[in-house]
Amino acid sequence: MTCTVSTAERRKLLYGVSDSIRRYFGEHIAIYFAFLEFYTEMLVPATLLAIIMFFVSFFSLESLQGIGAFAAFNMLWATFFFVRWKRYCATLAYRWGTLLKPNEQLELPRPQFRGKMGKNPVTGFPEPVYSERKRNLWITFVSYPSVALCLLTSAYVLNKFMTERNKINNTAEQVAVQASGFSSFLWVYIPSVLYTVWTKCFSLISGRTAVWLTDRENHRLQSHYEFHLIWKLLLFNFVNSFSSLFYIAFWVQDLVLLRTHLAAQLITNQMTDQIPEIILPWIKVRLDQWIFKQQAKTLEAHADEYDDPNFMVLKEQATIEGQLPEYPGTFDDYVELLLQFGHCFLFSSAFPVAPLFALLNNLIEIRGDGFKVSNVIRRPFAQPANGIGPWQVAFELMGFVAVVTNLALIFVSPETKNSFPATWTNGQLILAFVVLEV
Repeated sequence: MTCTVSTAERRKLLYGVSDSIRRYFGEHIAIYFAFLEFYTEMLVPATLLAIIMFFVSFFSLESLQGIGAFAAFNMLWATFFFVRWKRYCATLAYRWGTLLKPNEQLELPRPQFRGKMGKNPVTGFPEPVYSERKRNLWITFVSYPSVALCLLTSAYVLNKFMTERNKINNTAEQVAVQASGFSSFLWVYIPSVLYTVWTKCFSLISGRTAVWLTDRENHRLQSHYEFHLIWKLLLFNFVNSFSSLFYIAFWVQDLVLLRTHLAAQLITNQMTDQIPEIILPWIKVRLDQWIFKQQAKTLEAHADEYDDPNFMVLKEQATIEGQLPEYPGTFDDYVELLLQFGHCFLFSSAFPVAPLFALLNNLIEIRGDGFKVSNVIRRPFAQPANGIGPWQVAFELMGFVAVVTNLALIFVSPETKNSFPATWTNGQLILAFVVLEV
């Protein structure tokens, strides 16, 4: 006996969760959960192939055929992922009635926007206005130099890290004979873990700096505010998280070191993200529930015969929910997914099993984010949206860079370098790659 599912039932299963989130939280949050769910689903085929490629690369790490096959798959996967997501996102926007509305029609001026009272040139109604000249002066002479200073700081720390890493490698080679398996593990992974922890701390500092700079720019619309904030966060996090990988891959050209450093970064980032996002909020909610039950028992014991205990409990619950912290937005969530996307596919030829760790993390992330918006924070006001906004461009740029880096990994592999004269330097090889790409 076969069980068939009708088209209507399939659509209900596909869009039911997103529609439920949209009815309660609005399109802005619903589209984030739809993207997270869709991205996690697309990681399944990448994970299956990654497991196969991992065992192949385990026996022949520098195999040109293995690197080339997985790089080709990554290019096809990225193209298919973005095309499917645009179609799925357009379907959701059509169902929610936001497809053909530009962002300017979906949003009102930001409550934080400040300026002198003037007149709207279109409607003639009074509204706050702010000088575009003042904004451009702040961006040119404050925002740009501050971003450059953060990037230079990240480059300086990377240089110090690689210098110390070389010293550690020399020491490790001297004690390799006496070292046990666990000691060798510590020598290899601990420096990368410590560097990743530092990048997380510096990302928090640079993220707060980006928010402060963008707040001072005083943008009128939320879409403009998000655009200027996103490009700052994208620059900070890309240089801070991936500069060491680019240095190891194309300057040092050590695929073994690239694999260990990438694995340490990916796993450490996921572990440090889950503690404040899931474990600590879960403990807080369980503690608040216990306190609330104790208060409910106290109210019930001291209630008069004319008091409604259910009303008193609901009143106390409303007070507790009103004191919850405000929803910080989806910026941190999108940044986390963007960095994970980069760790999985920028240098996945060197660490093919990366999508497996991303898939396991996202299965927990879906439940954790749902728990957070439902229990830990105050319910946010609904905001209309027809897509993920500037993050779509950010992910597409990351996908484009992933194609280039995977092709470059093939080019710097030992088998490819053997095809060129032995007298060629690394700089000449990189220049040859650029010429071939152009």
